[in-house]
Amino acid sequence: MEASLLIGALLTLVGLGALIEGASQLITGAEGIASKFGISPAIIGLLLVAMGTSLPELVVTTTAGFRGATGLAIEGVLGSNLSNLMLVLGLAALVRPLVIRRVTMTTEIPYSLAATLLVGFLANAHVLENQSTYPLLSRWDGIILLLFFALFLVYCFRSIRYVEVGENTMPEKCIHSVRRMWTYVVVGSILVGLGGAATVQGALTLATVFNVRDGIIGLTIIALGTSTPELAVSIIAALKGKVELAVCNVIGSNIINLLLVLGLASGLTELPFDPNSNQDIMVLIIATVFLLFIALFSRNPTVTKPTGFVLVAGYVCYIFFVVHSN
Repeated sequence: MEASLLIGALLTLVGLGALIEGASQLITGAEGIASKFGISPAIIGLLLVAMGTSLPELVVTTTAGFRGATGLAIEGVLGSNLSNLMLVLGLAALVRPLVIRRVTMTTEIPYSLAATLLVGFLANAHVLENQSTYPLLSRWDGIILLLFFALFLVYCFRSIRYVEVGENTMPEKCIHSVRRMWTYVVVGSILVGLGGAATVQGALTLATVFNVRDGIIGLTIIALGTSTPELAVSIIAALKGKVELAVCNVIGSNIINLLLVLGLASGLTELPFDPNSNQDIMVLIIATVFLLFIALFSRNPTVTKPTGFVLVAGYVCYIFFVVHSN
C-alpha cells in the first residue's frame, strides 16, 4: 500500500509538472504563430491550443472505449467539460476578469451549447425510438458528431482567413523562427498529453489506495485529471493577460471533447450511455446558458471575479452532491 501511495503521488506530481511546462510552451508557440501570421490569438486558442489540451481526453476516452469501460469514457468527457466550464474558467476569472469577444458570445458559446444538446439528443434518441432499452452513442451517432466537428473546423479556418484578409492584419515582428514556434507547439502538446496521462494514472492509483468507488472516478478524478491541461493553459494565459486565449481554450476544448473525442470513440465502438449522465448534461447546459446570459446581457461582456466565484462554487457543490449521492 505504501508503495502504491508513493507511485501514485509521484506520477501525479510529475504529471502536473509536465502539464505546467507543456502549457507554457503551448502558449509561447501559439502567441508566436498568431503574431507571425496575423492570426487572432482567440482563433489559435479556439483550435490549436484547444486541440493540444484535449489530447488527454482523447487518449483516455478511446482507451476506455476499447477496454469496455464505456461509462468511464462518457463520464470522463462530460465531467471534463463541467470542470473546464465551471472550475477552469471560474479560477481563471478569479486571477483576472475575462473579457468575452462578441463573436465568442454570438457564435462559439452557442455552438458549444448546441454540441451538448446534440450529444444528449443522440444518446437518448434510441430509447425514444424504442431501438434500445438504454441510451447509447452508436457508430452512426459518432459519424454525425464528427460531421459537426468538421463544420467547426470550417468556421475556424474561415475566421483565420477573415483575420488575415478582411482585417488586413500586419504581423508583428517575431523574435523566434516559424520552425521554433511550431516546435514549441508540438513539444508543448506532447508534454501536455503525457502529463495528463501521468496525472490520471496517478489519480487512479491514489483512488485505489484510498478506496474511492469506481462509479464516481470518471466524473471526478478522471475529469479533473484530464482538465488539468486546460487549467494550466487558462491560468497561465490569464496571468499573462491573454484573456482571449484563456476563454477560447475552454470553449474550444469543450467543443472538441463533445464532437471529436466522443465522435471518434463512438465511431470506433458503440458507447452505452448511463441514464444518470443526463443529469451531467443538464448541469452542463445550465452552466453554458448562464455564461451566455452573462455575456449577452451585461454592459461589458466579462466573466468577472464574482461570476468566477459563482462558477467555482457551483462546481464544488455539484461534485459534492454527486459524491454524497453515490
